[in-house]
Amino acid sequence: MSLSLPGIYLYNLSRDNLPPEDYERIVSAYAGWSRICREYEFDDGYHTSRYIINMRESRSHHTQASSRGSREKEKLEKMVFSGDVVMLSDMHGPAKLFHINEEGVLICTDPLAFRFDGAKSITTEYSKSVSRRDYRRSGGKPRATQVQRLVRASAPDLPEPQAFRTINSKSAGRLLAAGGIYNGNVEGFAKTAKDLGGDADKGFEQVLNKQTAGAAIAVGALLGAKKSGAVSLKQLDKLKAVSTKELKVVEIKAGEKGSWSKSLNKPGPNTIYKVDGNKIYHTDDQGRVKMVEADLTAMTKDRNTYQQRKAGKSGDSGDEGGHLLASIFDGPGEKLNLVPMDANLNKGVWKKMENSWAKALEDGKPVKVKINPTYSADSTRPDKFTVEYQIGNDRPVRETYKNTHGGK
Repeated sequence: MSLSLPGIYLYNLSRDNLPPEDYERIVSAYAGWSRICREYEFDDGYHTSRYIINMRESRSHHTQASSRGSREKEKLEKMVFSGDVVMLSDMHGPAKLFHINEEGVLICTDPLAFRFDGAKSITTEYSKSVSRRDYRRSGGKPRATQVQRLVRASAPDLPEPQAFRTINSKSAGRLLAAGGIYNGNVEGFAKTAKDLGGDADKGFEQVLNKQTAGAAIAVGALLGAKKSGAVSLKQLDKLKAVSTKELKVVEIKAGEKGSWSKSLNKPGPNTIYKVDGNKIYHTDDQGRVKMVEADLTAMTKDRNTYQQRKAGKSGDSGDEGGHLLASIFDGPGEKLNLVPMDANLNKGVWKKMENSWAKALEDGKPVKVKINPTYSADSTRPDKFTVEYQIGNDRPVRETYKNTHGGK
């Protein structure tokens, strides 16, 4: 049971000594925070609670309590996304994000489910938890995660179904290569392809070889940032056409007042910027952002008024510096995140769209956003913006706004 936080599913890893076997029940920061927003309320008043955060489970009759704790709520949010505080699945079994392998090592299948190296922080605390326990009777390590599968009984004389035979085709090898790229474990997936035998090894080599390895790493950085984890053969075909000279990956943190990032204020061409671990910006051959993708968070970044004014002045009369990702969604204040945008569009339908996202986050719903600015010739001013977003489990929405008065 947690001693630092209310309930039975929230744990502060450095204080609560969570058993190693329960680490496989940890859910993503996004899922955990969504549940926290639904089920708990906060108070910035006098802290009489024994918990590290002045919070409690929501009461059905409360009216304004949840709005009185913005500071405490923000403090917990940072702890959740950095992996200091975790939420366990309410199902007693693995939550799929983490598992313990046969060597007793905790593996995270999606490091970008957290920010600020949160997944690494969790695996570090796991190792500390293991060191505090006696595993001499179990080979010196925690038991491996047990994945339960439903198996239908069948007559012993029936032929083995094709679906359960070893799949070792070239297609399987190509998919293993994709898995290696996505998970950042090319060597491990290469060994799996080799162990499968058949043509799997050849399929793996078709995608990952001496000529394509460098480009694979770059594209893998982009694919790895996507929560879906799905890598299609069409994407693999694109991968083979990419040259390492054409694509660069930069992992970087956004700046703040007094220490803005020079790199983000002068974005380079054909570069994928992974900002703060949860935002992806892709520039074209002129250094203009042609795609930005993020899972939004209700954290506010500092505004860079100088860069914002500069962006507005570089466009048409009536433009202002518009954020691709608003500062209220943790959008960077640097040039990378700013474009000349029609002032009426920015304050009108664009703001209305952003307000719907903010409301969804306030209600504890995850919001995924992808924005594609489109440019003419050598102009740095977008002609239009194609926005795709999804709120919770709702059907994805696609909107196109011209960079004009009203957006139509």
